[in-house]
Amino acid sequence: MNNQTGGVIISNGVVSINTPAALGFGLINLAGGGLSEPGTGQFTITNSIVVTGTNSSIQVNSPGGQQLTITAPLVGLGGTLTLENITTKNAATASAEFTATNINFGLPVDLNNGTGTIFLGEFNTSGTHSWSGIITDAGGIWRNGSGGTTLLSNTNTYSGETKLSGGKIGLGSSTVESTPPTIDAGPVGTGQFTIDTGTAAISIYAAGGSQIVANPINYDNTNTSVPFIINGANNLNLSGLFDLSGTNRVIEVDNSVVGRHHRRRQCLWFHQNRRGQPVSRRDQ
Repeated sequence: MNNQTGGVIISNGVVSINTPAALGFGLINLAGGGLSEPGTGQFTITNSIVVTGTNSSIQVNSPGGQQLTITAPLVGLGGTLTLENITTKNAATASAEFTATNINFGLPVDLNNGTGTIFLGEFNTSGTHSWSGIITDAGGIWRNGSGGTTLLSNTNTYSGETKLSGGKIGLGSSTVESTPPTIDAGPVGTGQFTIDTGTAAISIYAAGGSQIVANPINYDNTNTSVPFIINGANNLNLSGLFDLSGTNRVIEVDNSVVGRHHRRRQCLWFHQNRRGQPVSRRDQ
């Protein structure tokens, strides 16, 4: 066990730790180097992490499906951050799961699948994680943790799945399509958006104004009675293919706007355009 409280600066190479106690109790400064965990089971880092250098990285080794959990806020002061799957045995899905109440990270994030698949895991159960830097590469984002919010406000290009299993996702930009229906970028990247209805209601909303999101949307074939909720005060147009996975689903629209003298309730409608794609329309 390391009792030092002065912190650790990693400016080059990769530091691999066998136990969280090896880091001591101070700040971890990723100044261009990497931090790697051993892949021996569930691993939790409680130190605060600050990114200050280009090519900084957090590497996840998950041979048995155990993930890396980071409980303190992640801070970005400069440079870039890569999340990478380095699993060499039974390589499959790995995730770096952030559980702090609030995160406001404005640096570029690279989701490097490496030896399998990597997810940026959003597991806060309250507060908001705001990711305003561009998110790139082939990995995905997994929003979990009932009660928490993830805000994606850049035109991201990551191509992996965005999975909503708990909480709320704010869509702070619109899809970019230079040659529709091919997606170039958007708040949830260029890949599939998956609705994973479990035991708690999940929701999305448009942030920062009206937004158009063209990603294909589908359901995991899970709990059909739990609602998927579209809320917020801004117009949201879901123009991509919407697959209900062969069964009835509960979709609620709760976009209530409180005015000075009255309350308006806004409705979201779905219809198909000439390409057979569902398009939303809001009436007030």
